[in-house]
Amino acid sequence: MIQEFILRFESNQIDSFRIKHIQYNIQKRLNLLKYIKYTKMHITFCVNDVEDAQINWDDTRRVEIKYCLEGKLTEDLSEHENIVGIYRNTIAALNLVWEKNNWVNSDLNKLLNEVEADNYLSYGVYGKAKISPSKKYKAEFFLEMFPDYSNYYIQFKGNGKDKLRRIMFLKGLADPFTFFGFFRTALWKDNNYFFLKDVNNEITYVFDINRESYSIEYKPSINSIDQLHNYVRAFQSDIPISEMYRLLGLPNLAC
Repeated sequence: MIQEFILRFESNQIDSFRIKHIQYNIQKRLNLLKYIKYTKMHITFCVNDVEDAQINWDDTRRVEIKYCLEGKLTEDLSEHENIVGIYRNTIAALNLVWEKNNWVNSDLNKLLNEVEADNYLSYGVYGKAKISPSKKYKAEFFLEMFPDYSNYYIQFKGNGKDKLRRIMFLKGLADPFTFFGFFRTALWKDNNYFFLKDVNNEITYVFDINRESYSIEYKPSINSIDQLHNYVRAFQSDIPISEMYRLLGLPNLAC
């Protein structure tokens, strides 16, 4: 299984966060191909109208690919035509690995056809499901991903795998890895309540399996209440990346 699949632009002037929806959508589908032996696959896109494609590193467990795109594809990463182009170039980059390993290229073509049939929408479960103490329910996070934001949901299911309810709790940062790196503790309090907590256990998203709403509880111990509000604000969709780092009290690592 691929544990780390990364798409990024070589240039810091192009926002790699805006293709995370493509990254997660392709990884989800690649992990259905059980013959893939790599645990890490990285693709770095350069912008050059001269064709350039190469495998920079391959030790059978990790592979790094450099692949050049036409500059026009990066001019507006929310344009449907450009999204389609980056999907196709990602598949072309992966073809280098398939050819080297003598794998069946038609699997990649099928993957791209499935993405097209889904109208290039990126969505799915994020992380592992958590089973309630009674074993009757499970909770899991579900995402709808777009170039500029993601919709974050918690969904509860019963034993029959029927969805009991799905609650949207955030229209936020496009890359869920960053959000769930900060809000990293997810657990059942009991059979009725499910919690999502920050790294310091000062902020808790509270979900009631019997309600369509949620609440946020603040318990300052290390940080002030104002800072905790900043932490929650930092991940909302209207916050620029540089401002997110400021609100989190981190150096500007945006690239």
